[in-house]
Amino acid sequence: MNVQVPAVDPGAEVPPAALSPPRERFDRPDRDTERMKLSRPVSWFLLAFGVWSWFIWITFY
Repeated sequence: MNVQVPAVDPGAEVPPAALSPPRERFDRPDRDTERMKLSRPVSWFLLAFGVWSWFIWITFY
């Protein structure tokens, strides 16, 4: 696959839009980009699994 990349002048001025902070992604109700919500049992399970993984990898080391 041959991809053409445009040449960039290193001395070129950066447009102001490239320097602006990223937009908030949670502004549209029709998009599925809300923050994830975990139940308490799932959170405890993931925490316990992470601790168990650290323990196992430390014993392997």
